[in-house]
Amino acid sequence: MRNLRIGIRLFILITSLLLMLLVIGLTGYVGLIQTGGTLGKVEQAMKNQAVSANLARVIEVELTGLVNNTNLGVISWERATTDLADLKTDHEEAWQSFFNVVSADDKEKLQEPKQALDGVLVELESLFAARDRNRLNLFVANELSDLIEPIRVNILDPRAEQADQETRALLERSQAASRNFQIIMLVVGLAGILIATGLGIVIYNSITEPVEKIANTVRHVTAGDFSARTAL
Repeated sequence: MRNLRIGIRLFILITSLLLMLLVIGLTGYVGLIQTGGTLGKVEQAMKNQAVSANLARVIEVELTGLVNNTNLGVISWERATTDLADLKTDHEEAWQSFFNVVSADDKEKLQEPKQALDGVLVELESLFAARDRNRLNLFVANELSDLIEPIRVNILDPRAEQADQETRALLERSQAASRNFQIIMLVVGLAGILIATGLGIVIYNSITEPVEKIANTVRHVTAGDFSARTAL
């Protein structure tokens, strides 16, 4: 190091510092990319969970609520007919959204229960048009729960549980990745500080020691010791 000119020594020091900053920046960039990818997966899992919950709401809350309210005479037949038309739209949109987040094989398997629910809506439309509360009461007592319960037990509940587990697992992985990233950044930062400090000390000493020797020789010569020499 002492055989190099001062300008080259300073260049080495500055270049080393820039490399350390580059390494820290790249580490941070990679960490941000990984975090962004994990957050994207978490967002998708939460979206899938919301889609499943929305379909369950349409079937278990809106459909059964409409049928029970109509059967009990809480709402009029005209109101029931209007609400049923809106429900059919919500039902179709909910199923389409659900199909968009499942695999092609699952989509094919789900066609049968969807068609069964489509048949329920058609039957309800007929019952509402006939305004026959006795037939509606028989339909609710004997058929409706038998059609809805298997869909809830075999499709909606397992799908909601699966989406919840996926979301929890992704969140745990995201938290673990965040902790690992913080540790890596800390280690890289400390290593960069130590290396830069050590290199700075070496270069500083390589510059100041010869200067101090020259200054010491000058003091000896000034004092009258013309035999003094500087060993560099």
